[in-house]
Amino acid sequence: MKLVFKIASALLTTTALSTFGISSQAQTNLLPAKVGNYWVLNGNAGKAPLSMTYKVMSVKSANGVTTAVFTMFKDSAPVSSETYLIDSKGVSRSLSGATGKDVITPPVQIIRYPVKIGETWNWKGTINTAAAGKLDCDATLKVARQEQVVTKAGKFNAVKIDM
Repeated sequence: MKLVFKIASALLTTTALSTFGISSQAQTNLLPAKVGNYWVLNGNAGKAPLSMTYKVMSVKSANGVTTAVFTMFKDSAPVSSETYLIDSKGVSRSLSGATGKDVITPPVQIIRYPVKIGETWNWKGTINTAAAGKLDCDATLKVARQEQVVTKAGKFNAVKIDM
């Protein structure tokens, strides 16, 4: 779960971050969920280099909630899928796993609005997987810091959230 969350936290970009939080206008841009958006993430799995592509596959909105499905690819082959629920309270992950069908109950809120540096919150729930069944889980999340991310597309201010 840590690798997946680190990838998700790399997507949290904004242009209006301050130590007092992020403006309400910028908050809608923290997870740029537009079909076709993608990120190429390069790093290491242990000592081996690893390159993954994280792509927005679908986006639907209803009743004030946007549901966005992201798929992670390695060498053009899908390896996992995650579903995020985006609303005025923040961004939560509701489904994950290799098939994107592992149910997270309640959804784990990975971004809480308004975003404030140093804020911490807890999640406790279950993840129901086809492989392992129902797993009791808990997590502590923290808005760690603001950092600048440099990409081929430009420089972006980002929020690092530890989980």
